[in-house]
Amino acid sequence: WVFEAAESMFSDMDVLELMPQLVNKSLVVMEEEGNEPRYRLLETIRQYARDKLLESGEAEEIRNRHLDYYVRLTEIAEKELFSTIALDWVYRLEAEYDNLRACFEWGLDTNVFSVLRMCGALPYFWFRRGYEAEALSLLYNALERAARQPKVEGDESRQRMKIIANAWKAVSFLAFSQGNVPAASAAARECAVVARQLD
Repeated sequence: WVFEAAESMFSDMDVLELMPQLVNKSLVVMEEEGNEPRYRLLETIRQYARDKLLESGEAEEIRNRHLDYYVRLTEIAEKELFSTIALDWVYRLEAEYDNLRACFEWGLDTNVFSVLRMCGALPYFWFRRGYEAEALSLLYNALERAARQPKVEGDESRQRMKIIANAWKAVSFLAFSQGNVPAASAAARECAVVARQLD
């Protein structure tokens, strides 16, 4: 993880003071990678910390914070992937990909619309890194789960429809990039149906 992620997830703590202490005690390893240092736990420490987190009863809250952070990050990345620093963002997302996968796994069971927001933001990253097959499997799974969610009304309904339309757009792009024109066309039609309902 990067410092910004820890600071965002634990805004109630003085991460600036605590992180160096954890590094000095060899509980956290700091590695220089790219433009900013990245931190990680040794596997034995990670397993111990996970067990302690589960015992504390705070695992769900922490995993939700983790998911929220990466939803925000991917939505920032979506815009930057078309900027002059696009390559920097491709490398950054690649460095974060284990975290993103953990978010997908957690979110599919707990907050499928957050997963779809991430999926809608990532098609160009997936295309550039050759992850189309994995991405399409995830998108179809998330869209199927979203279709089974209880109905909502008003602004929340419109927001969900925007998320679903964007996810179908991502499916269309990724299927087309694989040369699967029928799947791309079907996804584009699904996207258009939802988009027309939103005017």
